[in-house]
Amino acid sequence: LEGNLHIWWCLTGPLAFLPIHAAGIYNADGTVPHSLADVAISSYTPSLSALLNSSGRQVSKKSSWELLVVSQENSPGVNPSRHLLSSTRVLIKLL
Repeated sequence: LEGNLHIWWCLTGPLAFLPIHAAGIYNADGTVPHSLADVAISSYTPSLSALLNSSGRQVSKKSSWELLVVSQENSPGVNPSRHLLSSTRVLIKLL
């Protein structure tokens, strides 16, 4: 898998219990013609702080990396978070 993408997953809530690294197209006979593992190496981190503070983490200015931040301000059955959008903006600025 040398040269493949490396994806760090920081999952929360019920999503944290799903095997995201095993995402793919699964046939009825159990074969998997295409999967995430074919194109990327998946790793998990319990928090973004843990990822950023990990001893092996070195990001050079020449590195090319992208970040996807997903925040849901209004979730069914949960009180709205007043600070979610401002926290998301701060996170994006820090990273």
